[in-house]
Amino acid sequence: MFTNSADMKSWYKLTSLMEPGPVILEFRTPVAAITLNHPERRNTLDLLSASMLEQCIRAVAEREDLRVLSITAAGDCFCAGADPEFLAQIQALGDINSFRQFLRIGRNVLLLLRRMPQFVITSVNGTATGPGLALVLASDWSVASEQACFGETSVDDGLFPGWTGHWLLQERVGASKATELVMLGELLTAAEAVELGLVNRVVSPDDLKQTTDRMVKKMAEAPPLVVRELKKCVYENRYRKCEEKSDFEIDGQIRCFLSEDSRAGIQAMLRNRKAKFEGR
Repeated sequence: MFTNSADMKSWYKLTSLMEPGPVILEFRTPVAAITLNHPERRNTLDLLSASMLEQCIRAVAEREDLRVLSITAAGDCFCAGADPEFLAQIQALGDINSFRQFLRIGRNVLLLLRRMPQFVITSVNGTATGPGLALVLASDWSVASEQACFGETSVDDGLFPGWTGHWLLQERVGASKATELVMLGELLTAAEAVELGLVNRVVSPDDLKQTTDRMVKKMAEAPPLVVRELKKCVYENRYRKCEEKSDFEIDGQIRCFLSEDSRAGIQAMLRNRKAKFEGR
């Protein structure tokens, strides 16, 4: 599945996913790096790119020689949620199976990031909303540029938060604050995000890569058994609760997706205007 290399110190890419596609996976043992690579679409995710992301994370999780996974993005946006054109297309076709699959991939990605033995670091260079925010919240450590912003904006589009976004927010800030953030759909600055505990550190844009690399190096040198056991202790009960609730959440997401309000919200998003919701 992977490109062979005699020199394991050099980077190599997962070419079987038709690189340079929307997701790139590179290795430099003991480190793996995933790059969201669709900057012209603000690194939004559709079914293909989400599936590729899940495959890449699984590939890392299965490697015993890897200790750290870093997740970054090309361009000036980390991940601005689900691709609105993808949502509009499957909604017009009534393709609920694709939407359900997209949501299940989100759940799988969260559980993989939490269960994998590798330490997961996200480096956030810009907007992180919807699935983008979920990736940040599911990681073990995150650093953000001062120019980054964060939010769960699904409600503004007539959608129920996907990719376990509301559950992850509750885990970090409690039910009341999480519900406020979801219902209002307001974007948080990087300074507000670090104050709420959504990210660990905020640095200048020029220092983002250096700070990320420093943390990657530190965790690559950490004792892997300790990291693995610590992740189990921290997350085991939590991801069990997520599994129990995920099917219930997905059913709610699909009901909202089938509504007229959702159609209005997605069309408004495509046209960059405010939606008018009728409650049906």
